[in-house]
Amino acid sequence: MVDFSVTIWLYFQLLYTLYKEVSNKDTKTDEQLLSGWKAKKERNSEIAREKTAEDIRTLLGREALPQSAFTKQEEAMIYYFMLPKLRSANYKAAGLGKDGHYRMSGEALMKQLAALTEEQKTVIRRDYLHSHLVDGTMTVSSAQGALMLAFAKLHLPEQTTKIENSYKDEYDRKNARLDERIVELEKRMKPAKTGATAAGQGKTDAPAPAKPEAKGIGQGGTAEVSKPADQVPVPSEVPAESLKMIPSKIDGKAA
Repeated sequence: MVDFSVTIWLYFQLLYTLYKEVSNKDTKTDEQLLSGWKAKKERNSEIAREKTAEDIRTLLGREALPQSAFTKQEEAMIYYFMLPKLRSANYKAAGLGKDGHYRMSGEALMKQLAALTEEQKTVIRRDYLHSHLVDGTMTVSSAQGALMLAFAKLHLPEQTTKIENSYKDEYDRKNARLDERIVELEKRMKPAKTGATAAGQGKTDAPAPAKPEAKGIGQGGTAEVSKPADQVPVPSEVPAESLKMIPSKIDGKAA
């Protein structure tokens, strides 16, 4: 038996969708339809611009740029990216209003940047450099810190030198006291090291046991070794007449 339940359900779903579209279309006013179409038109234009930007990013990342002179338009683009680092105190000096560039349209801003004077360009460049020098600089011993110190000495030499000398004097005194402690401790450690070295040398310099002294070479080609005084050398061959003259003891009695 064929189950038509699924087919019937899909059929009614289709009818409901068609009814909803027709009813919505019939219930919208002309103003609503016009507003919706205009919004859709605007969104279509935005999508076109977004896709254009995406493809141009790909193009600029893929292709090598031709070598040519740097144009005034490119220079204005650089100042556009420098403006966020411009301090509010210098808005007027840079030719901008009290709100800076934030309330200016893109077209008006680029027109303003293209007409910057050399003095205004200097203000913008210097604030841009100032921002990058002070942000994240923790010590003057780093490369960025050395540049910040040089920048400060260039524009504020007296105040910069005063700051430098104040900390130099303070920490030179602290280091001098540490040097005194280091020298004193090294002096106390030196005798202990010397005693340990002498003890080690005493162990290694102990006299070696005396060896028998060779007095000369005999006729047989052997060396005669000195013997203690209580040991009387006995010749290898003794004449028979001499043996008769030596008293002998047998069992403690004279022969």
